[in-house]
Order: sequence, then C-alpha cells, then structure tokens
Amino acid sequence: MPFVAMAQKESQMFSFYDESSKFSRSVSMALRSNILVESLDQIEFRVNSLREQAGTLEQEKVTLLEMIKQIKETIATQNISEGEREELTLLTDQLMIRTDAVHIGLGTVRSEQQEESLRQVTALLEDLSQELIEGGRTGKAQLESYLNACLSHGDERHADEKFQALVISCALEDQKIIRKRLESMVRHS
Repeated sequence: MPFVAMAQKESQMFSFYDESSKFSRSVSMALRSNILVESLDQIEFRVNSLREQAGTLEQEKVTLLEMIKQIKETIATQNISEGEREELTLLTDQLMIRTDAVHIGLGTVRSEQQEESLRQVTALLEDLSQELIEGGRTGKAQLESYLNACLSHGDERHADEKFQALVISCALEDQKIIRKRLESMVRHS
C-alpha cells in the first residue's frame, strides 16, 4: 500500500466529529505526519545510496580513462611494428570514445568559491597526470604530497599545503572524489 494511502487510512480510523464544533478534526495528524516523515527518511536513504553508486561509477570512468591514456602513451614508446602500433592506437582511441560517451549525472551543489577551488584542483591534477605520463621524477613526489594533503592520517611534513587549502575549499563530495582520484593515480603510476 502506498505511503500516502496508508496515512489516509490511519487518518480515517482516528477521525471524529465534535458536535459543538463546526470542524471535523483528526486525532491522527501526528501519526500521519510520522508516517510521511518515515517515508521521506526511507527515500532519503535510497537517494544517498543512489548518489554513492553514481559517484562510484563516475570514479570508475575517470580511472578507466586514465588507464587508457597511460596505455596509449606506452604504445608510443614500445618497440612494435607500425601496423601493430596503428591497430593498438585505434583500439585505445575507440575505448576512449566509448568510455567518454558514458555520462553519469551526479550534480553537486557548490558555491562560487567551491567551483573555483575545484577548477584549480582539477587543473593541478591534469598537470600532475601529464607529468606522470611523461615519467618526470617530480611527478611521483608531487602525487605523494597531494595525497598526503587529502588524508587525515597522511604525513603532514610531505603534504602540499596550497593543494590542501584548495581541496578543503571544495565541496565535501568533491574532496572525496579528489582523494579517490589521487589514490587511483598512485595505483596506476
């Protein structure tokens, strides 16, 4: 039985009509309100679960795209025939397009300051990703300092304080995504 119908049935069970009054009054207003609140609590739990699943899928997409980029860069440096290189490059391009075509609509409400902080963090992460692909020595150290900045139990001596300030200025959901992205970069570097 739908929640609203159940609340209406409960309301009818406890309603009465006061002869001296012009109004019919329901004793179950609080009961009906409680049923609706419980229904909304259940829906909120499901919405949070849905958002968490969408966030996990979005992170999986980011991870896959990073892996494909790294493989594509590796193909360029491998000692393989030109025909094999073209075939592998074509396959990675197709995978990139197919992966990028997956759209997960998980919106996060952000203030202007949070938007700007996220933009700056994203630019720093893109630069770091490029540095890691190129194999620079500073990339891995920078990755570690960024990750330490995001972890409550990280090594504060090796945490990038400017990056940490930017991440803290981001929305809470974005902070989690940034940390997960950095952890993924560590696994794949």
